[in-house]
Amino acid sequence: MAELLGCVSGKINTHSFSFTAEAKVKKFQYIKLYHEEVGFILAQIVELTNEENKITCDCEIIGYRDSRDLLRTPNSTISHNVEVYNADSEFIKKMLGLDKPEGLYLGILEEYNMIPIRLDEKKLVTKHLAVLAKTGAGKSYTLGVIVEELLEVGVPCVIIDPHGEYSSLKYPNSNKQELELMHRYDVKPKGYSNVIEYSPNTSINPDAKPLTIGFKSLTAQEISTLTPIKVGGTQLGILYNVVSDVKSQGNYSLNDIRSSLDMVNSNAKYGLYACLDFIENVGVFSDDPVRVESLVNPGKATLINLKGVAPEIQRIIVAKLCHDLFEKRKKNQVPPFFLIVEEAHNFCPERSFGESPSSYILRNIASEGRKFGLGLGIVSQRPARVDKNVLSQCNTQIIQKVTNPNDLKAIASSAENINTSVVEDIATLPIGTALVIGASAKPVFVDVRIKRSEHGGKSVSFNYKEQPIIKTEVVVKKPEPVKKVEPVITQTPVEKPKIEINFIPVKTLNRLYPCYLANVNYKNKNFNLLLSEDNKILNNKALPVSVQEPGSVQSIGLKAETVLKIINDKQSTSVSYLFNALNYSFQDIDFILRDLEKKGLLVIEGSKLFAKTSIDYASFAFNLNVEKKLFDKEDVAGFKTNSSTVKSFLESKGLIVNNILSVYVK
Repeated sequence: MAELLGCVSGKINTHSFSFTAEAKVKKFQYIKLYHEEVGFILAQIVELTNEENKITCDCEIIGYRDSRDLLRTPNSTISHNVEVYNADSEFIKKMLGLDKPEGLYLGILEEYNMIPIRLDEKKLVTKHLAVLAKTGAGKSYTLGVIVEELLEVGVPCVIIDPHGEYSSLKYPNSNKQELELMHRYDVKPKGYSNVIEYSPNTSINPDAKPLTIGFKSLTAQEISTLTPIKVGGTQLGILYNVVSDVKSQGNYSLNDIRSSLDMVNSNAKYGLYACLDFIENVGVFSDDPVRVESLVNPGKATLINLKGVAPEIQRIIVAKLCHDLFEKRKKNQVPPFFLIVEEAHNFCPERSFGESPSSYILRNIASEGRKFGLGLGIVSQRPARVDKNVLSQCNTQIIQKVTNPNDLKAIASSAENINTSVVEDIATLPIGTALVIGASAKPVFVDVRIKRSEHGGKSVSFNYKEQPIIKTEVVVKKPEPVKKVEPVITQTPVEKPKIEINFIPVKTLNRLYPCYLANVNYKNKNFNLLLSEDNKILNNKALPVSVQEPGSVQSIGLKAETVLKIINDKQSTSVSYLFNALNYSFQDIDFILRDLEKKGLLVIEGSKLFAKTSIDYASFAFNLNVEKKLFDKEDVAGFKTNSSTVKSFLESKGLIVNNILSVYVK
């Protein structure tokens, strides 16, 4: 006999009612009561109010099953004083559609141990899935449970794993606390040998097979979109013609595309060199790539382990792999499968948070994948940063603890059949409990089961007390005494200097040497002053000491100065290297390179960049009188590798600095 909880009282409508509790009740407890027209109906307590020890229960009507076994709500209200009973498990299962024995076993209904929650794998593959939770709330654990179930029923899946968390699926669960709880969920430890792992970084992930992608399938559009470098319409047209030309010749490489680009008579090609260099530096494109068809195998899970791979390269890999997998599925060259993307906010971000090379293809899979038997599962700790078009296509959502207001708002706008009070409760969910939308006729709270396999997403724990303190003896080696170099003075100073300065002859330098060339004015006389980055004043003894008319010293700015420094330090480099090394836009880099080339400081040969010596010594000399008067030992030691600070230093000595230029000399 069901327990009597109270009688209906107060305001009633076709969707809700309230009653005063006469027994112990809980929020989200399922109840049943009799309706005169349709018989017993299922309802749920959604809020409790205690006023002077009188507990009022606000309830929401879930409904009844009609003759076609469809869940419906009555068209008329229930009567006052109708008795309210605690709903039994069988009635709950029947009304919510949880009485089917098949499906992916996710866990048990919260507070109802006898009611298992199962997901329909066919709906999952055709209607997509989203697992959303803040960091540490258990989203990776929950997804691990789902992957186990997919392997149990033989559904192939491909997992994009940015942190290498799912390799542990191969091993049985050995966690002592979890082993003790397995009987509650009727599961046993198990490792899954049908898990195949690929990684572009096998040095960090030694158990994985090498992952390579074929560049010969790259289209001009893909080359332009896989890199963070913006490509204009003219450049895209050039790239299309070049790629079409090399493809018509049969086998080709990136160098063939580069060589064909060399023949193009247009300055717009420089940005395309950067695109090619960027793709080459990714390090996953190969003449002998992994066949895409081998990634989808019936009854197996394929892990794309991206641990240790830079985020921008991860996005390129995901974009290309997802594109190729979708094309193969559309042509029925791989079986229907489930694609899981961890950290989805990085691979398909909301437009206001930027764009990723993988955004377009994931939007496409979300909107069209179900027609071709390609299911998409996205996992994210920041729902507000996931593309709304992708999130809204996920009919099944598993939501665990989320506290960020923007994330809660994103969940409320994308999820169906949840009210404001439920959204507020998401912020207080304990670890291991999830709100599941799409597993039943109404959203349900689920106690997620224990994993059969090992969990690989555990947080690193720190226990400093248990760490032994290792004492190391530091041996300080005394430096060798510095030999004093006598100063070179070829002219008697006008005024006695504060201290004599050691000059190094320029001709002794055997490489390009970073310096600062300043055009200054001292006592109405202009001259050039050359300062080295390692705090020396440069002088060529072979040159006359008399002051000569200075040449033009044109300022190039701090950004150009930094670019020139990198090029000289590496002897030669590429545009893509500069783009990756500096936080400059491609447009800035392109302008700087053209300006340096125009000023004779740079040579551009194809995609390679080489610095030029920038000083003609035949018409260059120093005034030692001025130099020796102005600089003392402390001043020389204070030089810094930035032209603006050098300029400030010179001005502090009474010099008027007309211009200052970062240069490299031999």
